[in-house]
Amino acid sequence: MSLSQQMTHRACFFRPRSDAVSPIPAENCEVGIIHHQLAPTPQFEVHSMRVIQPEACVAIFERQPYWGPEMKRQFADHPILVRECRILGDLAPAVHDFSKAAFVIVMDDAPAECLAWLADQFIADNPIPRIVVGSSDFLPLEWSVREAGGMFMDDQNPRSNVARMCLRLLKHFPRTHFAAGCR
Repeated sequence: MSLSQQMTHRACFFRPRSDAVSPIPAENCEVGIIHHQLAPTPQFEVHSMRVIQPEACVAIFERQPYWGPEMKRQFADHPILVRECRILGDLAPAVHDFSKAAFVIVMDDAPAECLAWLADQFIADNPIPRIVVGSSDFLPLEWSVREAGGMFMDDQNPRSNVARMCLRLLKHFPRTHFAAGCR
């Protein structure tokens, strides 16, 4: 097909005949086709957006958005969904449908709640890896976090280190089932 043929636009029209009385019944109308040339348009390069189906989920507990948007940037090229939770109880349901998942918990926002939640997850034998990010004020609690099944990372670590740790945990610790006792 030539460029001029591609540039031809066909439009159908449906209008009342000049001798028709209104309202317009179908027998009082004429149908035709108008051909006209379209002006050439510049060629645009089309970039296709690829849709990545998430294979894993990282749920982040924090009261104010900081780590969530950062992890979304860090995982932009990975099939990982990042879900931000403002309530600790929303973490487990956020990853329920994924075979690979991890939690990132910002301890500074609610230290007592975080430790209690970690203990509950440990008792429930929840296999989902838990990274706890906290300021250096919480370094004395690192062993308590570890005993409750978490991995403590000082918030002075570069954000890319936290993202790399998530990737490593997701790669090496895919969960095979969702713990029934997970709350």
